[in-house]
Amino acid sequence: MNRGSGVPHITGKMLANVSIPVPHLEVQRGIVRVLDEYAAAHEQLAEQLEVERETRERQLSLVRNQLLTFTEKAA
Repeated sequence: MNRGSGVPHITGKMLANVSIPVPHLEVQRGIVRVLDEYAAAHEQLAEQLEVERETRERQLSLVRNQLLTFTEKAA
């Protein structure tokens, strides 16, 4: 569509000759369904990972506090 060098110019007449294939509506719905399922699974995993991260942070804090807390022994 570009003629010559420089900045390409696209006219309405040129666009009228462009064909953009679009899947049938049922195929589009199937694609949306799969993407929605993927998005829901991704969100669920993100929530589970956040809970796991918080749990690990609490465990690390407890262990760190135990390691850094010294008790004096009576002599």
